[in-house]
Amino acid sequence: DGFPAGFIIDEQIYLGTGESEFSTNFADFYVYSTQGDSWTPLQSASNLPYRSGSVGFTVDRKGYLLHGGELWEFDPTTRIWTELGSPLFSSRFPLVIGNNVYFVQDDFFGNAVWRYSVTDDEWAHMNDFTLVKV
Repeated sequence: DGFPAGFIIDEQIYLGTGESEFSTNFADFYVYSTQGDSWTPLQSASNLPYRSGSVGFTVDRKGYLLHGGELWEFDPTTRIWTELGSPLFSSRFPLVIGNNVYFVQDDFFGNAVWRYSVTDDEWAHMNDFTLVKV
């Protein structure tokens, strides 16, 4: 199975989505306890879309999944997934600084840099990244 996404919160690994060898997309999510060395299905993932190739990251003890035009937040206390403000791009490279997440757009549209504020649930276009070959 391929292309799952995940994040880590409090020594627990959250891993899910992805696709089967027959290109069937999944929305399943699992929690791995590093202390108990065990996997448990995360029942609250039922409202997640079936996806492959998402990226995950953690900010302030919450997990996030980004795929295309959708951003989802997972709260481990309530075990609820919430859809947040939609980005206008796709990216596979989240870089977290404090409560901001930076993304470099990595498709044929260019190398735009976007900042997502977790605090404000807002997207901002930053200065574009230009690769200089030496």
